[in-house]
Amino acid sequence: MKLGENLSDLTIAKESNYLWPQSQIIATSQPSDLLLSRPDLMTAQAQYDAQSVCLQEAKSQTS
Repeated sequence: MKLGENLSDLTIAKESNYLWPQSQIIATSQPSDLLLSRPDLMTAQAQYDAQSVCLQEAKSQTS
């Protein structure tokens, strides 16, 4: 392949001995656990939690 070539045009001859790599087994909880460790999502969650507290406080003062 040359730089800039379309990789989707890449074909492998049926008679070749190429073995496709096996995909890794991912535990069912792993993707969500990975999301929880992202700093940007941790910040967003903290901001959401703070706004939720402010909203609850405002609702309690009007009731």
